[in-house]
Amino acid sequence: MRNWISISFLVLAFCFSYTVEAQLGWVGGRVFHDINGNCIMDFGERGLSQRLVKITQSNGLNPEYCFTDSSGFYSFKIPIRSLHQISIPKDTTEYRNYFTANRCANYASFLVASDSFPKFFYNIPQSTYPNRNDLKVTIDAPYGWEALNSSTDRYSISLKNLGSVELDSFTVKFEMPVGVVFLSSIPVPTRKMGQTLYWDINKEMELRENRKILVDVRIPSSLNPGQLIGFNAEALGSNDFFPDDNQHKLVQTVTNNIAPTFKSVYPTYLTPNTNRIQYFIHFQNKTGFLVNGVSIIDTLDTNLPLTDIRLGSSSHPYTFSVNGNVLRWDFSNINLADSTNNPNSSQGYIYFTAGVRSGLAWGDSIQNTAYVIFDGLTPNATNAVVVKMAGTPIKEIQKEQQSFQLIQNGNEFDLTSFQCQLKNWIIYDLQGNLIQRFRTNPLGNYHFTLPERNSMYILRSLEGNEVKKIKTNL
Repeated sequence: MRNWISISFLVLAFCFSYTVEAQLGWVGGRVFHDINGNCIMDFGERGLSQRLVKITQSNGLNPEYCFTDSSGFYSFKIPIRSLHQISIPKDTTEYRNYFTANRCANYASFLVASDSFPKFFYNIPQSTYPNRNDLKVTIDAPYGWEALNSSTDRYSISLKNLGSVELDSFTVKFEMPVGVVFLSSIPVPTRKMGQTLYWDINKEMELRENRKILVDVRIPSSLNPGQLIGFNAEALGSNDFFPDDNQHKLVQTVTNNIAPTFKSVYPTYLTPNTNRIQYFIHFQNKTGFLVNGVSIIDTLDTNLPLTDIRLGSSSHPYTFSVNGNVLRWDFSNINLADSTNNPNSSQGYIYFTAGVRSGLAWGDSIQNTAYVIFDGLTPNATNAVVVKMAGTPIKEIQKEQQSFQLIQNGNEFDLTSFQCQLKNWIIYDLQGNLIQRFRTNPLGNYHFTLPERNSMYILRSLEGNEVKKIKTNL
């Protein structure tokens, strides 16, 4: 009797152990372009990447989401042998040539059950209008509707294939205002005629592909503040079904370059792991005459003092002194030209870092303003820079290098880019509706607020593969 009880206990324990280990399983499939509309993935029909797939319990509760990979595959891990519902949320209205509620009605929303290994046979067909070319062209500028004179700026021509077929070949035309100097571009233009650049695009653009042409130009100092200048980008020879968005004209207002004094700080948010802050102070002579001496005075925050000052690079030799919490740089015999006569020789900068005192509390901030004095005249104040103590950062990893950092407080977010390039970002909800579009400067920071609490959104960069699900009010 005792042996029988022991054996029964072992069998029961084994079954319980197996049940615990096997309680979760996999279900998956592929989202594909159903060219012939037969609702079956035939040979030659491709998987569609970056399609959002939704799975819920059979009653529609507890939704989860994932994006298809580069081959169109998706997968979910759910309790085994339990019914779940899979569907694809409505696509963004921009991709007007796609159907989600298509002629394959049985595949628009269907029930599945998982097993202990992935089942890649729940393929989801997606229909399109046949043979529709639809290319959208837009221009992005680093300062939006403003152009800074005496500056070198990168303009971005965005090409989006919104059609139902691949685009074989077409030409991109980019017209620059008179006086603007073309420096370089990626890729190199096929030809240049006066102020107009041409790129012959022969590499096929896939469905839903977004491609960039980056153009570096110099805005001349001869352009006066308030003057309007226009850049025009146009796609030629694409035989487009919707030609209205094949051309984009960007009109900008010329403004003065950055103020004679300018200060920046990185990072703008501190975490318990932050041990140093980087400061950069720029100055430019716009006095109208040659300047012999420049002094920079930077008063550190007295309530939250910084320690361990380390001096970095500078544009010119200087002498450095400290008096209490006041830092001072003196440039003697700098001979700084006026910006009107020589823009390049009219500028200077200093770079330094400061250690952070331990023990800062949530919500504490460090704020300070520097002053630049030209030849003993009235001090020019820089903009104020603020560094705040925030919560635990959510760090995103792109392949092998850290690409950006996201810090969240409720439904407010601060995104800091760690890349030395302009980056464009979009945020959309799980129904595909565009919520926000913004840009981060190289090593820059952007603050944004999402409209609803306890909601899920998707953050995505347009220049890379960064995709992040965000839930508000964590």
